[in-house]
Amino acid sequence: MDDPASPADRVFAWDMGCDRADFLRLAPSLPGGDRLVVDGDRLAADLADGRRWTLALGPERRRTIARLTVPVTPVTLTLSGFPPPAADTFVTTFLRTFQKGGG
Repeated sequence: MDDPASPADRVFAWDMGCDRADFLRLAPSLPGGDRLVVDGDRLAADLADGRRWTLALGPERRRTIARLTVPVTPVTLTLSGFPPPAADTFVTTFLRTFQKGGG
């Protein structure tokens, strides 16, 4: 049986319209971003209360629609120690942080 005091990891995956430079520039604004550690294509931060988030970046590619070309990077976000409401809040913050074009 799972211990409610230590929630299981929650893993999310998306193709995002950002490049590696966007992630490096914006990740410090996420909760715990002042403790951000970058190791290759992995970004991670430990929050003061023991929770941890990890972002794994896949290989960047380009998507072309008519004359518009945009970056696309597959990402995997892992949240460790986040109870469901806190995980939902973090995911909302994460997606808004990397949102482009007001959409």
